Amino acid sequence: MSLMNKQLQPWYASLYRCFAVRSCSTSGGAAHFDSWSCLGKLRRRSERLKGVLDKLKWLKISNFQASGQDYPLPMPADQARSNKSLSQAELEYAAGFFDGDGCVATGSGLGGCRLMISQTSDRGEALLLFYGAFGGSIHVQRHGQGSWKPSITWAVHGRAARRASALLTEASFVKKKQLQIAANWPDCRAERSKLQAELKILKRTPQQVAEFNASWSYAAGFFDAEGYVHIKAADNSVSLGFAQKYVEVLHHILLCIRNHRPLKGIGIIEVNGQFRLSTWRSATTKYVLKQLLASGLIVKRRSAEVAMKATASSHRMARAANALLAGRQGRYARLTEDGCDRARSIRNMYSRVVYLRLCSKLHEATMVQQELAELRHQHVLLNAQAQYDLPATLRHSLIAEAGCSHGFCESDKPRAFE
Repeated sequence: MSLMNKQLQPWYASLYRCFAVRSCSTSGGAAHFDSWSCLGKLRRRSERLKGVLDKLKWLKISNFQASGQDYPLPMPADQARSNKSLSQAELEYAAGFFDGDGCVATGSGLGGCRLMISQTSDRGEALLLFYGAFGGSIHVQRHGQGSWKPSITWAVHGRAARRASALLTEASFVKKKQLQIAANWPDCRAERSKLQAELKILKRTPQQVAEFNASWSYAAGFFDAEGYVHIKAADNSVSLGFAQKYVEVLHHILLCIRNHRPLKGIGIIEVNGQFRLSTWRSATTKYVLKQLLASGLIVKRRSAEVAMKATASSHRMARAANALLAGRQGRYARLTEDGCDRARSIRNMYSRVVYLRLCSKLHEATMVQQELAELRHQHVLLNAQAQYDLPATLRHSLIAEAGCSHGFCESDKPRAFE
């Protein structure tokens, strides 16, 4: 108990004492209600504080970053750049990336189709590739606010869009039919209206392509758009995943991986209506990342390199480094170092309960089960404290980092959060 008390700030002392009463009480009913009531108040305050944070506006950006370099915004349309030829591997990468994050849209008045891709302003590597290969322009889509980073958009229209669509169609799967429409946009207005309606349908239905063989380059592009690297909190393992609402493309990528080398610890799962191609063995994860890096991975290259170097001794540093490379929206749910230690203890204690039950040591298993329940309650409580503390800390760091000109001053801090 002394370790837990040291981790708690004075503001939370009454909440922890309320929780501690539950573990010492025989009935425990009233204390259980009070502890979770106080926990509810803490969570509501945390949500209110995050609401304040979300109102902080970043300064308007005038450049974006790619591969450690700054590039000015906007980058205007330059047709000369679209003459650059792509290798087959680069084309497959571009098709995979566009299948994941690209958009085919019709212009106002059915004048023509345009292709667009949006990314955060600190990850402009793929947009530079598209800009150099297909022309178009790169401009600001949205300025930063709260935990949302500024975002930029690559867009191309007209003749350059038709050329880009024709090239991407050769290696595309998810958006192949949409790109075919954009590449062959008709002059007849009635036909344009019909194809616009077809485009809307294609965006809501899975694509049926007769023949498609995914390559590692395609997988690298798709992973840069829709993939993630996860360094787990409860153990030293690393995993990766491709997320997509339609499962067909994931089957093709999985077939590509398995045709190259039979692997264990990889498969497709469904979570809340979305499909994920995931790995759950570190050896498999690192092998796939190695192949993706060799096949042109650029946007998530640093995350992949961090995961590749992660070991049991460097687990904490690798997890912290990967968190800095990830988006800001999930940072409230990420565990602190202490939270990772508790998660690991919970996992080990649960394994012990299972072992004792298998050995028919039911009385001892029941005792450990009670300790496990206590530890889980403490875990929830301390996580709530950490989630409350993070926005307060992040608010000041965000002002310093982004130079918020329209944010809140220290004197503007609501009294309810003090």
